[in-house]
Amino acid sequence: MSENNSFFRKIHKITGRTLYDYNLIDENDKILIGLSGSKDSMALADILAEKRRHLPVKFSLFACYVELESLGHKIDTDILQEFCDDRGITLIIKKISPDFTIDPDKDKCFICSWYRRKTLFSVAREIGAKKLALGHHMDDIIATFLMNITFRGNISTMPIKLSLFGGELFIIRPLAGIKEEAIIKYTELKNLKLQRENCSHGKTKARQAMKPVIDDLTKLNPHFRDSIFKSLSNVKSEYML
Repeated sequence: MSENNSFFRKIHKITGRTLYDYNLIDENDKILIGLSGSKDSMALADILAEKRRHLPVKFSLFACYVELESLGHKIDTDILQEFCDDRGITLIIKKISPDFTIDPDKDKCFICSWYRRKTLFSVAREIGAKKLALGHHMDDIIATFLMNITFRGNISTMPIKLSLFGGELFIIRPLAGIKEEAIIKYTELKNLKLQRENCSHGKTKARQAMKPVIDDLTKLNPHFRDSIFKSLSNVKSEYML
């Protein structure tokens, strides 16, 4: 049990450092969590609910689950409701029907993600939330970095804090400093009831192709993830083209 407690303390310490270093939460913030039922979003909601009890700033938590009607994505929203109720999080459910014909040349996952994000922006505006918290972790940030270099020819990734609409809304990623394997362990130890959306287009995600690449590079250097993550805030611009 003490080993588990040590692990939980480490997770909260890393998250707390990220919240502090990037000034992710302000006094009286309304924070909207993008909640899909996945390990990442469930861990994020659980951690933020716990942080609310201990941080010196007061803030309220909301969560939004976006249901895609046209693709038949169905999860047990009663489980999400119970999860949020137990943690004092207000759950909002929105149903949308993405139009994949809007741009046939674009990946369906990209279009779906765009619709989801647009819906989350709208909900944040409706409830007056200035922060939108997403469950991206260190591996997501590294994968995005590698994808942009490989497929888009630019050096960029997911910012830990991103200002949108002239500062009206900020996307925040409190789990940025945590590796995916730690997220998996966290949800297992917490016995969180995870949900999975069975998407017929899920296999088209280029992000999935980056996982074995990251694993292979980790075999070359066991500290690869930490090194790449550190490099993203340690750019030597004088040695760039």
